[in-house]
Amino acid sequence: MPLLAGLALFEAVGVGGLKWPNDLLAPDGGKLAGVLLEARAEGEEVGYALLGVG
Repeated sequence: MPLLAGLALFEAVGVGGLKWPNDLLAPDGGKLAGVLLEARAEGEEVGYALLGVG
């Protein structure tokens, strides 16, 4: 999920690039944003997933 969010963020911004696994980079290589995911899984079910971009 964080990788997909990073790709969506990259497509929305339209500049720069991605750095594995969760950073959106400016064209000059500086960090524009980071993606963080916290989730709770209970067996086969996901209790919650919280995705942050900052």
